[in-house]
Amino acid sequence: MADDVKAIRAGNAVLLEWEARDMTKDVPPLFDPGTYVKLTLYRPDRSKAVDAGSMSRVRTGVYRLVHQTVPDDAPDDVGLWTMEVEANNGGVLSLSKELPAFTLEA
Repeated sequence: MADDVKAIRAGNAVLLEWEARDMTKDVPPLFDPGTYVKLTLYRPDRSKAVDAGSMSRVRTGVYRLVHQTVPDDAPDDVGLWTMEVEANNGGVLSLSKELPAFTLEA
């Protein structure tokens, strides 16, 4: 996910991307979590739009999930959506801090 937060119009799909990085922050990412990478996506009211959805591996250390917004989401869900990523690597569970995902516009 880029550092800037994109505005998405309700009814469009949004591509969420996450990179697994070690402490050195080498580019490109150098490892894949061993077991799974799951994403939880929160609406502005903190309800879950996606609860532990499996992310697809694109290449080493890069994972994606596509979320389809619907026009009916607006106006109730307009605003900043956030996400958390959970990864399991060799029995060690990691949870990202909550990150901005996108801003939904009507």
